[in-house]
Amino acid sequence: MRKIPPRWLLLGALLALLPPVVHRLEPRRPAEPPAASARAPAPATERAPLPPPPPALPEPSVPPADEPEEGDDLRQWARENPEEATAWLWHSPPGPDRDTVVEIVGAEIARFDPARAVRLAETYADTNVHLLENLVHQWAEQDEAAAMTYALARPPGEPRNRFLSRLALVQAKQQPAAAARWVVAQIPSGDIQQETVLSVLQQWAPADPAAALAWVRTFPPGDLQERALRELGLVPPPVR
Repeated sequence: MRKIPPRWLLLGALLALLPPVVHRLEPRRPAEPPAASARAPAPATERAPLPPPPPALPEPSVPPADEPEEGDDLRQWARENPEEATAWLWHSPPGPDRDTVVEIVGAEIARFDPARAVRLAETYADTNVHLLENLVHQWAEQDEAAAMTYALARPPGEPRNRFLSRLALVQAKQQPAAAARWVVAQIPSGDIQQETVLSVLQQWAPADPAAALAWVRTFPPGDLQERALRELGLVPPPVR
């Protein structure tokens, strides 16, 4: 039998004197999140301030003392107070009174700003074609090209034809031949065209009767040519 070395016997005796040690493996617990108070504050999302709402359209202020009272002469008041009358239109309902004020104020404004006068009439008296054509006439006398652009941009119909007629009358004062061509090219056949033809002839014939007659000779036979020849004194008036 093999003998155990004395040093091993001594080591075994020492180990027997030590208490037993039990090693237990415990699962690791996950680290708990820090308390809410200990958390770093989340970065605040910065928002751009909202723009202020657009200001409301300012309403014209009309001094009460300047407003027309019942029974006052609206025409006189509008003529003497054009700015107050323009502001008064903001409050006034559609009707004869408003049409009257637009007519007076529009005529005053058209003396120095006919385009603005036309816009005023379109806003407050768009059904008053007679007023609009008068303002277009004034516009053409000051700025024929601008008035022509405006008239040609209107939709087809009687108002547009009336505007074109007024342009022809203004043009006929200096260039009757060009006005004659304009009438035929731009105004559809009908009553407005016929009346415009006769008006152009009235201005053309005294200055150049031969050219005016040559133009009338180009008309197809019918009522318009007969009326034009009568205007030139070449056809006796009808017997009644």
